[in-house]
Amino acid sequence: MAGESTYLTYSSIPWPVASEPLAPSSLTPSRISEFLLSTTHSTLKSPMDRLRDAMKLWHPDKWEGKHMSRVVDTDKETVREALGMVARGLIELMHAQKLGRQ
Repeated sequence: MAGESTYLTYSSIPWPVASEPLAPSSLTPSRISEFLLSTTHSTLKSPMDRLRDAMKLWHPDKWEGKHMSRVVDTDKETVREALGMVARGLIELMHAQKLGRQ
């Protein structure tokens, strides 16, 4: 993301989906999968590696420590909700990968 001094809003965050999510509820496992597990995304990595890398980036605790101070106050709760949706979606997708499903 842009420089460390740049303020972030919900809509300025590059969420792991192909098109901008209008609300946190639209950050579904299906939309995340379409983006992260696309045949054109990170082609040299396995699907599980892509999901693990995404979890490292999108984990809510990591965001709290690293980026949340840059989120404008009016968007903090929305961003937290969205991060939770992404994290739960990634966990669901990783579980499906382990079971051999997508």
